Amino acid sequence: MSVGPGETVKFHISSDRNYTVDYIRLRSPADVFQPGDPLMPSLSRSAATQSVPPAYAWQGFGWSSDNFPPLQIPPFEPSDGANTWKSGYYAARCCSDDGSDFYIPFVVRPSKEDVAGRYKRFAMLASTLTWNAYNPRGGRSQYYDGKSEVTLGFERPFPFARPCGPYLPIPGTPTDAYYASWDPEFNSRHTLRADLWLASWLEDPPRNYQVDLFTDLDFHIGEFNPADYAGLILATHPEYWTVEMRDRLDQYLSEAGSLVYLGGNGLFERVEFPLDFSKMRVSGRGPGPGFGNRWLFRFMSRPERSVLGVAYESRSGSGPYFTRAADHRFFAKTGLEGQYNKPFGQSGLTSPAGGDGTQGAGRACGWEVDTSATVDDDSAPLCTTVLAASAGESEDACQMVAVEDCHRGCLVYSVGSLCYGGSLVQDEVLDRILQNVLGECILIATLRHELPMLRWLLELTHIWPPEITPPRPPEGPDWRLLEDFLADSRPDSIQAVLGRAIHPAFKGERLKAAALQMLRDRF
Repeated sequence: MSVGPGETVKFHISSDRNYTVDYIRLRSPADVFQPGDPLMPSLSRSAATQSVPPAYAWQGFGWSSDNFPPLQIPPFEPSDGANTWKSGYYAARCCSDDGSDFYIPFVVRPSKEDVAGRYKRFAMLASTLTWNAYNPRGGRSQYYDGKSEVTLGFERPFPFARPCGPYLPIPGTPTDAYYASWDPEFNSRHTLRADLWLASWLEDPPRNYQVDLFTDLDFHIGEFNPADYAGLILATHPEYWTVEMRDRLDQYLSEAGSLVYLGGNGLFERVEFPLDFSKMRVSGRGPGPGFGNRWLFRFMSRPERSVLGVAYESRSGSGPYFTRAADHRFFAKTGLEGQYNKPFGQSGLTSPAGGDGTQGAGRACGWEVDTSATVDDDSAPLCTTVLAASAGESEDACQMVAVEDCHRGCLVYSVGSLCYGGSLVQDEVLDRILQNVLGECILIATLRHELPMLRWLLELTHIWPPEITPPRPPEGPDWRLLEDFLADSRPDSIQAVLGRAIHPAFKGERLKAAALQMLRDRF
């Protein structure tokens, strides 16, 4: 599912039509599908079909890759152009003679040697475990009733992982009644298509955030260290996780990490790899009501709410957010500062193109939503601030929160909705809030990396010991970033940034505690 520069991708294709293949970088700003131009010359292939084994939902299709040449990812070239190889979402776009097409998506990881300035970039996870859980190919998915455990192969075509609609199946590909009962165009809006809205928003001007993309399997095996980055971004639907992933996340946050959770129903259910990484095992929808038979993290005494500040409680909704703690620094420059119960996120792309006609409905809060409120004992951390909430099936069904853990020095920003990304690309308030969050993450990471800058800032705020002379601020983009922040920030913003920047920068607990106390006294 992911590949790095110099590594090879093998494609397993069956078609009873002649077809051409183009390799493209996937983008979809504002639901206008804008893939880059082909990165290589088009390939023309003759029809060649392959048989499908009876148990392909569990075992995978088992198709050979001999009838299609492998793709080696070339080295990355320094360029800001749209048609160069860099980390992100890609696909082999297969177009048959009759006009039907199919996308085989894959993730390109960053170069392992590209470490310079990584602290100003973000790591983002593609939720491929969730995608596989929802894949109905073969008449089975995690949502097929009747099994207490389900094994699902990764080596299956996945039409939901489509960057655009509508979906037209390639003639000759296998189907069945269970698969046909799903709506691929609608379900693409919580898988790849929705993640492309987020990824395109992040990298497009005027924001120009630098993002390195990984799969959740990469996170499982430790392919990268999130502490090297300004923050870790979870996309639209990170529902299924392994215990190893959760362990790595908990460790990262315990070391003052920054987590930006831009979806809903996250960190909900455990999956495992039974033998290798070609298939995964997950709890099925066996007999019995509710979640009693499911492998939920909350049943392992590791509730997701303790990390994210919110959790899925089988609630849905269809509406905008309403401001709650609008005096929080993340509302700066939104025009809603200090105003209670004001709506935002009133339009969006996750409209009811299928399903029951109510999910999403083109607003920021909907489909599957998370809340900090709970009916059991897995309460949100005490340091959780509810920034905004919607009124769905019940009051505050969906909540946007910030978890600012002063003890661990971490920050978690959670939006609590599958429909968030489709609204982000249209709503100026959501845009500004997320820029405030990401900008703070970058500044904190920069201060931790550039200790002379941190000392200079502490001197300005009368915190650094006077016997130590700070250096004069040199010219450079990092210092201009700090200058802009100081010129435009409220005292509580400076306090929050310095408090988190100090946290891992000092080795001595007493010095750290003294500096934090001086910071509190200052403001």
